[in-house]
Parts: sequence; structure tokens; C-alpha cells
Amino acid sequence: MEGGDDTPDMSRDILHNHPASFIPQYGVSTTKSAGDVAEAETKAKGEALNAAASAKAAAEAKVEAEKKALGDKKEAADLAAVKASEPTTVAGKEAKEAKLKAADAKAGEKAAAAIEASKAAIADATKV
Repeated sequence: MEGGDDTPDMSRDILHNHPASFIPQYGVSTTKSAGDVAEAETKAKGEALNAAASAKAAAEAKVEAEKKALGDKKEAADLAAVKASEPTTVAGKEAKEAKLKAADAKAGEKAAAAIEASKAAIADATKV
């Protein structure tokens, strides 16, 4: 008889806290196989690699943000210097006008890109 007492007349009191009856649960394994251990190790290693990759990406993003901020500061300083300059020759005046037009065009492109990015963010946020 599967799951029953093979010697029902013997006492189980020696075992302490042993269940009085046993009902087998077929298909449910409570032991860990080598595959289960390997799967857990692989998952832990994968999470560690993902954490390292995200930390590296965050550091690279920080560096890129700093570079962009420095570049923006340099552009602003160069533009201020161009605006403050007083060229004496016609060629110098034309060069100043060309630089100011290029700066205005670049500022317009940045503004348009920012508007498109905000529109895309709003569209993504409103998707259901």
C-alpha cells in the first residue's frame, strides 16, 4: 500500500513530530537537482552582469551630460564674444553676421528637437 504504514502495529513516537499519515504529492519535487542549482547560479550571475552594465551605462551617461554641459557653456561664451566684438572691416562684419545667423539656426534646431522629444514623451505616456 503506497503511502501507508508498512508496519501499522509499530509506534512512530520514537521519530518525534512524524506525521500520523502520509499523502504523496506526485509531480511535486522538493529536492534540488543540479539543474536547479545551475539555473539559480546563472540567474544570479546574469543579474550581477546586468547591474554592472547599468552602472557602466549610468557613468557613461553622466560623462556625456558633463561634456554636453561644457560644450553648451563654450558655445554660449563664444556667442557672447562674437556679440561683444566690434569688427572694423567689412569682412569682419560679414563674418560676425554669419556666425550670429548660424547660432540662431542652431538654437532653432535645438528648440525644435526639444519640442519633438516632449511630444514623443507625451505620446508614450498617454499610450494605453
